[in-house]
Amino acid sequence: MFRKRVLVVDDSKEMCDLIYHTLVPRKYEVITCSEPKKAIGIAIEEEPCIVLLDYMMPGVDGITVLKQLRSEMPELKIVIITGAGSEQIAVDAMKAGADDYVTKPLVPQKIVEICDEYLAKFRSQFINLNGKYFYPLDDEVISRYEFLRAGYENPTVSINKLKRFFTFSRQDFYIFDKKKKEYGVLGLFDRTISELEDELGPDVDLSPKKRLSNFVEEDLQEFNRRKDCNIDSFVNREDPVQIRLEIIREAAAGDKPNVSDICKKYNLTREVFYQNYRRFQKHGVLGLLDKKKGRPMLSKTV
Repeated sequence: MFRKRVLVVDDSKEMCDLIYHTLVPRKYEVITCSEPKKAIGIAIEEEPCIVLLDYMMPGVDGITVLKQLRSEMPELKIVIITGAGSEQIAVDAMKAGADDYVTKPLVPQKIVEICDEYLAKFRSQFINLNGKYFYPLDDEVISRYEFLRAGYENPTVSINKLKRFFTFSRQDFYIFDKKKKEYGVLGLFDRTISELEDELGPDVDLSPKKRLSNFVEEDLQEFNRRKDCNIDSFVNREDPVQIRLEIIREAAAGDKPNVSDICKKYNLTREVFYQNYRRFQKHGVLGLLDKKKGRPMLSKTV
């Protein structure tokens, strides 16, 4: 899945507890640290998306920790927390590399707002959704797909760096890649074909009837394919499910999506686009599968 992890660095147990109990019910992972000297090591090991960092702490001030964090992990979103809201503190924090600063006392609503905002900005370094079209990054299949796609789209970027945006491992990348090559987008599900058939009912065609094994591989090796991979080799034009997913992704990730231009590019009608989109909203990737013969198809042109 896309990572949703927050590191709180604050010597106040009450503040750490408040943030923890506010965010965990919203499916954030929250790690707390009361000793600023340990914060760098914890951040490197846990790879959070956001750091909420107290400005005033004993021994080491927040600005010093901020500079070290920014040097080690430039993609982090770092928000300074201070009890003394002055313009000079804001200036110092921004100069040191903070993304924002907030003043105490913090209330749950403000904590959620700031974390939701900077989680979206953290993810936008990877994929910038426009909010106009539904594309659920917290969906397991979508997150696996984006993890793989990023590796192909950015072959010069190490998988170790890419995985900072996800909860997946380096090994997962190669497992997902093998399954996707063998079964297409369906290979990114954890369920077998028979299990998918039981879930979807008799009106959805999952042929060819290949069985998906569990995501277990023996003797995984580093693939040499990384040096040759590119996005064109990742997008399989023969897989209609992937093409439909790419169409929806293009609408969701474009700055100013133009459905007419997308339809022209992929040679489909607006009606077909919205038919696919509505099914995707309701059923996710499974909604992009064809119906069996004798029933309406999702698309005859894609």
